[in-house]
Amino acid sequence: MARCGYGATNASNIIRGYGTENKVGFVNWTGDRRQGSRLCPDLVGEWATVWKPKPSHTDHQDDADIVKAGHVYQTFDPFDEKALQRFASETLTEDPLHPRENHATLLEPSSNDQVYEPLTNSLHMRIVQLSPGTFDEEIDCILHHCSVGFEYPVDPSEQVAGSAPLASRTRTFHAVSNTTGEAMWYTALSYVWGDPSFIMSIRCNSKPFRTTQNLYTALKYLRRTDAVVNLWIDQICINQNDLDEKTQQVILMSKIYQRAWSTIVWLGEEAENSTDAHNTIQAVNEALQYHTSEEAPTTEDFERLFLPPPGSQDWTDVGKLLGRPWFQRLWIVQEAVLSRRVGFLCGRRNITWEELSMFAICIVDNNLEGLLNLENTFEQEAHESGLTRFRMIDGMVHFHTSHPRQMSLLAALADGRGSRATDPRDKVYGIMGMSATLLHPDYTSPVTKVYTEAALTILIAAVSYGIRGLTTSNTHPDYSSPVPKEAALKIVDAAVSKGIIMGMTANPLHPDYTTKVYTEAELKIFDTALGTLIGLLCCVDHDGFQTQLPSWVPDWSVPRQTVSLGYGRSQGIHQAAKDSRISWDCQPNTLALNISGFCFDTISSISPMAGFVLTDLVVKESPTHCFIMECTRQVTECCQKQSSQSSLFEAFWQTLVAGKDHSNIQRAPSDYAAIFALLIDTATGQSPSFPDQPTFKRKLTLANLEVRRPGVLYRQMQIAFKTAVRGRRFGTTTKGCMGLYPRGTQIGDRVCIFSGGHVPFVLRQDGERDSYQLIGECYQHGIMDGQVLSTPGFAFHGIEVK
Repeated sequence: MARCGYGATNASNIIRGYGTENKVGFVNWTGDRRQGSRLCPDLVGEWATVWKPKPSHTDHQDDADIVKAGHVYQTFDPFDEKALQRFASETLTEDPLHPRENHATLLEPSSNDQVYEPLTNSLHMRIVQLSPGTFDEEIDCILHHCSVGFEYPVDPSEQVAGSAPLASRTRTFHAVSNTTGEAMWYTALSYVWGDPSFIMSIRCNSKPFRTTQNLYTALKYLRRTDAVVNLWIDQICINQNDLDEKTQQVILMSKIYQRAWSTIVWLGEEAENSTDAHNTIQAVNEALQYHTSEEAPTTEDFERLFLPPPGSQDWTDVGKLLGRPWFQRLWIVQEAVLSRRVGFLCGRRNITWEELSMFAICIVDNNLEGLLNLENTFEQEAHESGLTRFRMIDGMVHFHTSHPRQMSLLAALADGRGSRATDPRDKVYGIMGMSATLLHPDYTSPVTKVYTEAALTILIAAVSYGIRGLTTSNTHPDYSSPVPKEAALKIVDAAVSKGIIMGMTANPLHPDYTTKVYTEAELKIFDTALGTLIGLLCCVDHDGFQTQLPSWVPDWSVPRQTVSLGYGRSQGIHQAAKDSRISWDCQPNTLALNISGFCFDTISSISPMAGFVLTDLVVKESPTHCFIMECTRQVTECCQKQSSQSSLFEAFWQTLVAGKDHSNIQRAPSDYAAIFALLIDTATGQSPSFPDQPTFKRKLTLANLEVRRPGVLYRQMQIAFKTAVRGRRFGTTTKGCMGLYPRGTQIGDRVCIFSGGHVPFVLRQDGERDSYQLIGECYQHGIMDGQVLSTPGFAFHGIEVK
């Protein structure tokens, strides 16, 4: 499978990069995520060759993509220049809508406060200009006030009459100086604070200023000996002691990274053989960029491709590099996704984003993740490995590049859930900048209020976008144009009054779709938007009553410890309530959801929770082996006589993979059956383990699983098994069914489908009839394709979820 090449291969090429000319005559930079930038001609250099060999080493002092003061990185035509001059003369004064008074709401007095002058406009920010110096000299810098409120307009002469509005050909990759009114390019720094103690001393605006140790070290490596460097660094550019300013700058954060000419990720100093790790990354890319196979390379393949042998320290070193704290930090998701260009700095070694992206593809496509020793502890599993995190962020980068500002708030929150944040409120505030749905940051609000407001905002936005879709030609909800909250509420009220969605009416759980005749396509658009509710419920993955949140509101402070059965990539596999209309409303006073649903079964037995680090099924006395033995016992005792399913063995192995293959987006292949039969028989010491277990034409042995074709299928089955059961419990029901249930499930809990939902959920009765707490999503074999809808006595009715 051919893949794209490295493009801009080292940090010097980020600015002087290699590119191709696009149709409108501007440079389409291989390493630039956004097209159409008009770059200064003296920076173009040689760009005829896209495929440039990567040097074995790059030294940041010569090549890093760090903006130097006084350099011009873009050129502008007269129309652009006039627009910039007009902005400078008209708006670089006081913001009439959001003026800041000349005082700060300080958390605690600090010696750092004396360096700051107030930001007098809601779109103002500061750039730190780092003075030249040698590595060991005292660090000195000054703060420069700028605005990120300017954006180059579309030249009317380029707009064709009757056509869709064009975007400006000149992209805005700079701030505007409040002093000179001129463009001011800067590099944004993405890093972790580390120890939050402000113990290191520098000078800022000719006064003493204290920073954290990690930032102090980064400044030493970022500084030049021959030029002033323009940087945006949150720790210095934001008065950390001014709560009002911090709140305003959080709102502005997405613009700050979008306007930056470049973003540098500081990974820390070279340590733990990080230089060797980078060399290994480059070697893997050179050897495997055009090689893809479902079969992992053999020992001979490693030798032939000049790769380190399996078990080598070189692979462990790469795993340690990817395990650095930056990859787990929450704010980096937004910073990386919104930035024009991102590069990594580890000591003096530069690593490009493209290198890591290509490495991740090569490792995953060739089944080499195990070499990196990424999954050794529960905590690493819960917070996801650095490789998994990078792949997720890289995917978001590609999505945002082609669909800017079209990510929903729910998608952003779900993708950022595995990240670490010191303040749990940042699980919302630190990720929302990628979506068009924004909340006003309030760091004085309790975490429960922030998460509940986020959930309600998600639902309001989904409804408003869905209703807007009924009157447009869109085929899916368009999140690129935000709807003000007040307007969204009016839309919802109007929809309720017309019966489009349920509301506080005489029959609230059965909206009247007959008040207006909508086409099936229009209703599908609306249902897709309202389906956000089901997605939100699928994100509930916390330990129930240990939280003060409404049970239907996800606790974003807790990393997801299971892979969702009904949200994301796997959303289209199951249709437990297929073809039913989504119906719900929310009680504003109690924050209870009223959902149309049907409880059809009750949990009768439940296993201990499957582990988070799962081993081979046949390793005797391992937690995984014990889990399988308990599952087998429950099935033989509780399901054998009651089951109406055609094959107990089929139901059992399908349940252990939740009906999905290793990709989590397709149904499990029948080929898994023979491997499961072998493994379960080996684990139980019986053959067959189930009375209706089929006999397979080809008798497999454990030795066969080392052979390439069965070995590939075996590894895929292991992935599917681990993905399905990790963090869940196996259980049976009073109707003789079996399934995988949330870790908080108890005997007596009810199994329910909601109208419009594609997976069932576990509920726990909360005192009153039809009043429940949500425990979480589940898989129950035999009902995942809508079978419940045809059972005698079925009827959706109102269920209150508190």
